[in-house]
Amino acid sequence: MYYGGQRIVFDYHFLNTSKDSIEARSAFNLHLTDEAHVQHLAGGIGFYNWTIDTPPGKQGAFTAECHFGSDVMTGGLTRHTHRWGTDYSVWYSGGPNDGEHLWTSHDWENDTSFPFDPPVAMNAGEGFKFECDYTNTEDYDLRFGTKASDEMCILFGLVWDPNAFAAPSEGCDVTWVDSNGVGHPATDDGGFPTPPAADASLCLAAATPSGGTADVCLTCKCDSCATVLIKCKTDAECGPIIDCYQHGSGMCEPVIDAHSSGVGLAKQVSACIGSKCASACPRGPSAADAGTP
Repeated sequence: MYYGGQRIVFDYHFLNTSKDSIEARSAFNLHLTDEAHVQHLAGGIGFYNWTIDTPPGKQGAFTAECHFGSDVMTGGLTRHTHRWGTDYSVWYSGGPNDGEHLWTSHDWENDTSFPFDPPVAMNAGEGFKFECDYTNTEDYDLRFGTKASDEMCILFGLVWDPNAFAAPSEGCDVTWVDSNGVGHPATDDGGFPTPPAADASLCLAAATPSGGTADVCLTCKCDSCATVLIKCKTDAECGPIIDCYQHGSGMCEPVIDAHSSGVGLAKQVSACIGSKCASACPRGPSAADAGTP
């Protein structure tokens, strides 16, 4: 339901595989109905796996789990990958149907939707496991990024509250991977594992001025998130994004555009610090929303 004064923001992805310029067009249609006929307010959900990373010339498969925080009715699911995405599979996660296979899509363009007929009731704590498979035919790593030259791994869905006339607020950011190779949100299953002591020491040594001492915030970041911080800071694409936000300029969109394939890794850093060090670190400019489609 939309109200007067609201804005609708579009994020289009176009890939021109020809040598000629083309005119790209998209359309968004709104259909009016009598308010008395509206029984539920549906909302869109997005489960994002920010951890995908397929090396050049390789195949990759990335599995993630996301669960609902409240009871919802689910009307359908939609896959979202770019052109390197091959198979895309979804299973139930949690509840009486845990592990039951729902759908495998073999085509990133023409087999993208899975309707539930009738809609399915999902209880709080239940959700979906989904796997995105890729074949990287390029000479660079395919990671989660904002451009058509990057990749994505998202499970979209249509849900509504079975008990109230309100659109549910549900979402999921998968930012760490457990020892079984399954990705989770930052606060699930204990969250990001404690980094090795060597990583924490290296992080502190690199970030502390010569002769100085680390403050509470820096100590927490290194003790809790050193591994992912080091990976980002030494990455040519992620490092500039994090540096921009840490310097507090607030004008990081050009940096994100120039280093789009670092967005997924930057999101992992932000999620780790946000979940582990919220009380130790005052909130400032963050990469938490960098590159959200």
